[in-house]
Amino acid sequence: MSIVTIMASPAVRRALGYGVLAVALVGAGAGLVWWGLAPRIDLAEQSAARSAQDLASAKATIEDKNAQLLANQAQAERLNQVELAVSQLGVDIRQYNRDQARALEDLKRNDQETMQYLAGAVPERLGRLYERPETTDPRAYGSPAIVQSGAVPSAGASGTRVE
Repeated sequence: MSIVTIMASPAVRRALGYGVLAVALVGAGAGLVWWGLAPRIDLAEQSAARSAQDLASAKATIEDKNAQLLANQAQAERLNQVELAVSQLGVDIRQYNRDQARALEDLKRNDQETMQYLAGAVPERLGRLYERPETTDPRAYGSPAIVQSGAVPSAGASGTRVE
């Protein structure tokens, strides 16, 4: 049997027609499926690209927030150090206040001793050390100061010019 004789029979032709029709229908169906799915595939690809961009943006945001948290943590540590220094200064100030109160009490006690000393007579040796006629002689105390004549030139003498 040759191909020509096989093709000449109507059953074979009909089967071959049905086969070609089936292949055409399958091809048309695949084309329709592809035509229907292609926009969805494009949308899915666009959605995937947007999701990748959103993911990269989210990662960048997370990294920024992490950097901010690290900076805040470092600042909190510095603030803790400042707080410790301030509390130490408070302790020092309280100690200085106690020392100052003691010193003030000593000064008050010494002031009373000094007032008692000053209420007494001035020691003679100390009085002679600062003795001056202007302060010890009543006649010298109120006398006017004496200006020597000729110490200051007269107004007319310096006003003339010799050329």
